[in-house]
Amino acid sequence: MTVRNEEKKPFRDLTADERSEIVEAISRGDVIDMAIDGIFQPVRMPGAIGMNSIYRTEQRKLKIPWHVIKPEYKWAAMDEVNNVFVYEYKPEMVTRGFAVKDLRAFVWLPLNIDTTGIDWRESLTERPEVV
Repeated sequence: MTVRNEEKKPFRDLTADERSEIVEAISRGDVIDMAIDGIFQPVRMPGAIGMNSIYRTEQRKLKIPWHVIKPEYKWAAMDEVNNVFVYEYKPEMVTRGFAVKDLRAFVWLPLNIDTTGIDWRESLTERPEVV
């Protein structure tokens, strides 16, 4: 079982099974995500589990159909209004999305990609080597 916690519920509001999964992951020494200032960040052994803290064991990721995208595009990310872009170079996070210095090195991706439950600030996705 994995705990996606897309709703960003505090630990106390998770189901007993979800709480157990998080505790077991921590006890195994797995890296889990903890929301800090509303943004999930990876942590290992967070110390004491806070009842008001927000955790997850698996983040929801963009499912990019890399097989239909030109191979020079190695990165994908979305902006704050859920537009998905692909980039030749790893983009940097800016105020409302991601950007690269060379504006010719990215394009908007007008495909039907499910962005439900994905925080744009955590959406940066690298193209797998096998595609």
